Amino acid sequence: MGAKVLCAYLSDVEAVLTWLFRQRSFHVTPTRKLAREEMEQRERDRGYRAYHLTLTAKESTGPKFPFELQVKTLIEEAWDAKTHDVSYKPASDIDVQLLDHMQLLSRALGVIDLQSEVLKSQIQLEQTERALHQRAAVLFILSTSWSDEAKKKLQEIGFPTNYSNYKINNSPKILRKIKNLQKSTSMDDFLCRAYTLLAILDERAEYRMAATTAVDNLTAQEESYNNCRIASHVHWALGNYHQAIRYSEMGVAQIETELAELSEEDDDEGLARELREAKNQFIYWVCEARAEEKSETASQYTKELDSDSLTSLDTLGFFKIVFGSCSKEVDEGRTLIRRAREEAKGEETAAAEAFYLKHDYLARKRLDERFRLRSEEAGIYGGPKSG
Repeated sequence: MGAKVLCAYLSDVEAVLTWLFRQRSFHVTPTRKLAREEMEQRERDRGYRAYHLTLTAKESTGPKFPFELQVKTLIEEAWDAKTHDVSYKPASDIDVQLLDHMQLLSRALGVIDLQSEVLKSQIQLEQTERALHQRAAVLFILSTSWSDEAKKKLQEIGFPTNYSNYKINNSPKILRKIKNLQKSTSMDDFLCRAYTLLAILDERAEYRMAATTAVDNLTAQEESYNNCRIASHVHWALGNYHQAIRYSEMGVAQIETELAELSEEDDDEGLARELREAKNQFIYWVCEARAEEKSETASQYTKELDSDSLTSLDTLGFFKIVFGSCSKEVDEGRTLIRRAREEAKGEETAAAEAFYLKHDYLARKRLDERFRLRSEEAGIYGGPKSG
């Protein structure tokens, strides 16, 4: 009896081997070191790369008969399939030119296997970023001003109020409850947030469509600052960053118009506070979108923020991390987001921690990229060599 373990990436092969030599259900021969030496010898002989191991079940596991287990990548299996007709012949029976071609094909496919590790790394980075954004988005939506009535309805629908419990297995049932509620309530801002929570946690197209439709209905009724603010929240949470910027710009323009229409006797402190909040959001969405064309306006707005505010500290730090021109500015951004996290209290703590992790992850990515570029310029890691 024989079996194969086919892995997507070379690093997965190593992970499988590590597991095999640690598990206790089977005796594995030869040793890992000797198995590697045998694999390298087969590669030198004709280009075949795979680990061949012999496993024997221990008495407590089952009948004690040996079987072969091959561990290789999908690309190594492709090479094996293309050369199968001749790969089991003695080397003396294979034409020298054919053997050379087999080895050449093996080396070419081996390069693809190595390159695919970069792909794996990129996929993992994107998955990590998506998970961090999802956590921050859920906590942000939950931390926005909900009335007691809204919180009660949220729980009635089936949403937990703690992110750690967010394992949505009954999303169709929750969707039906939201739709039923929609027939009997005028709480359009609540519906926007409820649909958005569902769409964040279960990224089906129909849920995302429901959330954006709820936003369109809300802003169609009145393009007030509050409605634009909710719309920008929803689009940011769903990853529609440029749409979030557009609604934020609309909100800034509306408040500025209202301020311009006030007489000298009117108290404008409330509007001024809303304007700072709107500009804060604009800066943040610009950072999320990496929107270079909006960065100059965002930079001007940073001078108007209240540096004592936690949200302002976080936004200012995020702006330095995204648009900082040197490692020093990125580190300054990390200091600001750390302050925002440390100064958060009560219900703000979980959301502050989520945003800190999200932003610090990006900061470390930027610093790693800058280090790699400097190393290449200095002739390290295969970069161009200086005089």
